[in-house]
Amino acid sequence: MGELGQWTQNSFIFNTALLLSRYYNDSFVSQIISILCKRLVTIYKTSLISRLFSAENWEERAFDDSLFIRIFPLLAPLGAGIIDFINNIAEQSIFIRSIAAVEKEILIKPFKTISLILFPALFISTALQAMLSSFMPSVLMLRLVILVVTFLMYFVELPFKLLVQNSFVGQPLFRLWNNKNDQTAEANNFISQDKRKINTTHGLLAVVSGVIGVLYYFLPTTTFAKLFGIVILGPAIYLQPGIGVAAIAFMLPFTQTTYIAAVAGLTFISVLLNFRRLELKITGMMIPVALFTILAAVAAVFSVMRSESLNSLQLFIVYFILFYSSSVLFKEKKIFRTSVLLFVVSSLIVALYGIYQYFIKIPTAIAWVDISQFPELTRVYSTM
Repeated sequence: MGELGQWTQNSFIFNTALLLSRYYNDSFVSQIISILCKRLVTIYKTSLISRLFSAENWEERAFDDSLFIRIFPLLAPLGAGIIDFINNIAEQSIFIRSIAAVEKEILIKPFKTISLILFPALFISTALQAMLSSFMPSVLMLRLVILVVTFLMYFVELPFKLLVQNSFVGQPLFRLWNNKNDQTAEANNFISQDKRKINTTHGLLAVVSGVIGVLYYFLPTTTFAKLFGIVILGPAIYLQPGIGVAAIAFMLPFTQTTYIAAVAGLTFISVLLNFRRLELKITGMMIPVALFTILAAVAAVFSVMRSESLNSLQLFIVYFILFYSSSVLFKEKKIFRTSVLLFVVSSLIVALYGIYQYFIKIPTAIAWVDISQFPELTRVYSTM
């Protein structure tokens, strides 16, 4: 190997190439090419193409230096003051405090609390229907069974955490949802502070449940569902915004787009009102999504078919507020896992109902299936 290296160094070709390289490095042409290469590298590093292919987080820096962010701190105190004013009114209201008390009661005594919510409503609605109209025997028997079960649930005072930890189904769910921010201890302290408040809450629950039973009998089902959503689901989403995205994940296959949009709007408002607790931050990902929504709004306003475009624009707005709410709330793993689990459960229900339809041969709409090509096919319909 040493002889080969010595032969190479003494060869004519090697010495000629070495001499030419020395002349080239000292030449004017070499200096011009070196300057041009350095200039091209500098231009490339400062160009948009370089930023697109670099891993540097330049979006947030550019966003922080933008005119919008410079103006936003000037308007932020005014918006924060308005939100704090609304929060103070909501938190001091009897209704919100009652919903918060019920939420903590469910953590301590879920069976008893659910019994107080369901039994008076079922009893009054069943009694009204028995007196003012009639029952089919099978429906009446089912109502009576549910009444007996809900009545017996009142005497079960097993805590929710203990129930989940010791049940076969609850053990994996407990590992799924368990985190450091355990609300059960807080609820225990709340319950143990004043038993008079507990009795007041129980009495209020029974009265409200009785009113719900009366409304359920006299109002149409859709009207009752809307009223129940506004009165119960709205405050619950205000207290826990994660309930909104979890409810949407479960409701997607079963409910109309209008109800999904309403829950998404309530969740978005709740996220904005809880901006201090959730530590809201506009990320670089939100910029193109917001621009897309704005362009869709401009296109809808100037569209030839304006009414149809404005109807479609509502969906884009719902997508945007749901995307933003999810990006904020899914930072908490418990909310993300719960939403995914509820989505899987709702999809499973739809799939099982489809199998049931196939074997029972439930008739479906003619437009769903091409009978001439697939006479044996049965489709299940959902909003997914």
